[in-house]
Amino acid sequence: MKKFLSVLFAVLLVVSMTTVVTAEDTKLAIASIDFPDNPDVDAIPRSGTLDLLINGDATTAVAHETAGIVLFMNKKSTEAGVYTEFDIVLELEEAGVVGGLDIDFYVQYMAMIGLPKDNTIIVEKSNDGTAFVPAETLTFEGEAVSGEDGVQHKTIMFDEAFEAKFLKLTFAYGDSPFTTDAKVIWEFVAFTEFAVLEGEIADDVSEEPADESEEESKSPDTGDNGYISFAVIAVVSLAGAAIIARKKRA
Repeated sequence: MKKFLSVLFAVLLVVSMTTVVTAEDTKLAIASIDFPDNPDVDAIPRSGTLDLLINGDATTAVAHETAGIVLFMNKKSTEAGVYTEFDIVLELEEAGVVGGLDIDFYVQYMAMIGLPKDNTIIVEKSNDGTAFVPAETLTFEGEAVSGEDGVQHKTIMFDEAFEAKFLKLTFAYGDSPFTTDAKVIWEFVAFTEFAVLEGEIADDVSEEPADESEEESKSPDTGDNGYISFAVIAVVSLAGAAIIARKKRA
């Protein structure tokens, strides 16, 4: 009973602490957004430049002509099996610890504006904007559906946080659902906003596990009531963390 309650306390305490950290959702400031030259893809901002995606406000857009949307047009949408790729480079105002991405896609089924192939984003990182190395390949849930046009918000977290000043995001166009149309590949992928979420690099703790029998002999016998009290405290902490998570959103 004592061992079960001690494990329960530890698990609940860790979960509650993690919830508080995640609820912060602190965003790292983006200095600029760049679209490297690509002969097979055109960037088409609906007013302004690509930098309008830094603090996008087209959250309720239901038509691709809406100001604040940036379309990326695939010039090879009629070539079956050709999954053209394009890059978007985010430069942070200063190097920071990256934990995740907030991306607002815009989809419009009948206008041939879909989501990237396999809902996948290849992410590379850099400190100087020139030498990029792989960070992680991200995937997310969602699809472009007839009659459900508009902004799709995606929060995607990295498995492990990392330091960087530049992020290169690579997207590919996938097969369109229009199999009887000449454009068998999605013609557009579009966005309304990008944000970079701050992360926290975990400490590398590599201590030898203590001998269980030795630990038990050193620990004072507080009785089951002591462990139950700890468990209750942990549950209360978890409940408080859940309330914080509901209230705080960047």
